[in-house]
Amino acid sequence: MRFSFTVRKLSDDEAFNSSVGQAFVDEVGTQVEEDRPIWQNKAHIVRPALSDTDGPFMKFRRWASQFYAEGVDNSAERYEPTVSTPADAVLTASRKYGTDPFADAQD
Repeated sequence: MRFSFTVRKLSDDEAFNSSVGQAFVDEVGTQVEEDRPIWQNKAHIVRPALSDTDGPFMKFRRWASQFYAEGVDNSAERYEPTVSTPADAVLTASRKYGTDPFADAQD
């Protein structure tokens, strides 16, 4: 995941503005860490239970499937994660193809 934040200038005091921005970044970081178990254990469900208020979720999935390197196979009801390592150790496409700009920093 990559995030980019812009914080509106709240005061003429740059230290104050910086501390507000840092507090925001820290909170987002905390929330991402709290969601880590979800991301590490999620499974793809071909036909998820959706409500009328979920919007065009399946339309978005069909559109996004054109970017999957492995293609889309709808022959199963559910696809369990195939990787048993932590999410941050997974070989991402950018690492696999040598285009990860942060590869040296993560090793």
